[in-house]
Amino acid sequence: MKEQPAREAIAELGQRSSSGETITLLCHCGKGQHCHRYIIKSLIEDAR
Repeated sequence: MKEQPAREAIAELGQRSSSGETITLLCHCGKGQHCHRYIIKSLIEDAR
């Protein structure tokens, strides 16, 4: 990610997820593996 605000948001979600908060990502795509939410999920997991 190039933009600092995006990196900070992902880091915050990673911290919140690590503390036990459930993070829900929604969109209209049918399959998660072919969707931007899958990429975001991976970024959040990496930030934990």
